[in-house]
Amino acid sequence: MVFFALACQEDDEGNPPSLLEEGTYTGVFYRSSPNARWAPANVTLTLENGSFSGSSDTDKYPAICEGIYQLIGTDQITFANSCIWTADFDWSLILGGEYQITERDNKIVIRREYEGQVSDTYELSRD
Repeated sequence: MVFFALACQEDDEGNPPSLLEEGTYTGVFYRSSPNARWAPANVTLTLENGSFSGSSDTDKYPAICEGIYQLIGTDQITFANSCIWTADFDWSLILGGEYQITERDNKIVIRREYEGQVSDTYELSRD
């Protein structure tokens, strides 16, 4: 088993996790904005040897599939999705790009903001 150490510091969402272990995580995904919060979806995300894979119980919300990931600094993770996607949904729902990682209530929180107001949040527990 490989462990990735992250330093501890305070931020608005919580604390960066002290350890982000490889393994399978389950939890929820939701998108929100100042005026709305979309329904949550149950998700699974597996991190192993720099690769990720996962799924959602709601079709393409979010679109996880598979690819590679890399930890950046103490509180960021970048995902590069390698799947081929059709054009029939919002591609901003694809797990890809840079996200902040924090720990809150014994859960790993992976979150990004874009367009100045919309945020995607994964709240995950390690199986």
